[in-house]
Amino acid sequence: MFEIDGMYELSDYQHGNKRHAAKQWSIRRVLVLFILVLMALGLGYILSTLTNPDLLLWLVLFLLALAIAFLIYTFVLFPAQVKKIFYQQKELSLPFHMKLDEKGLLFQNELSSSLRPWNLFTKWDEDEKIMLLYLNDMMFVMIPKRMLTDETSAFIQAQLKSNNIPSK
Repeated sequence: MFEIDGMYELSDYQHGNKRHAAKQWSIRRVLVLFILVLMALGLGYILSTLTNPDLLLWLVLFLLALAIAFLIYTFVLFPAQVKKIFYQQKELSLPFHMKLDEKGLLFQNELSSSLRPWNLFTKWDEDEKIMLLYLNDMMFVMIPKRMLTDETSAFIQAQLKSNNIPSK
């Protein structure tokens, strides 16, 4: 049995959500998007040479606007939204206690208590800063690595693997 007492920081929540969002953009999705953009450019070029040369300029400007909108969302709006949610959801700012054993993960704070058996997790992911244990494709329990010893981290991984929970 392992116990963790801690408190989430904004940086934990930001990193967890950034990692989650990055995993949503798989290489396959990026390739499909790239191919669709190339097809749109090719179609625009063909149409512009056949009908109106200004059409290609408008297509390029539209695609440039889409790229700028994507960058604004990625680097401005998404981080601001994550920060806002962190401060709105008071439970994230409260001290908590986690107990990890063969039964599952027990999470407690002054507002709630929940025991999640290991077999309820659908997948998991980790990097050098955080471990994400997914309850479904969009919802996860985050455990900052700064709170884990190597032994605790190995125990969590062993429990997930013994319950056939795939790594994302």
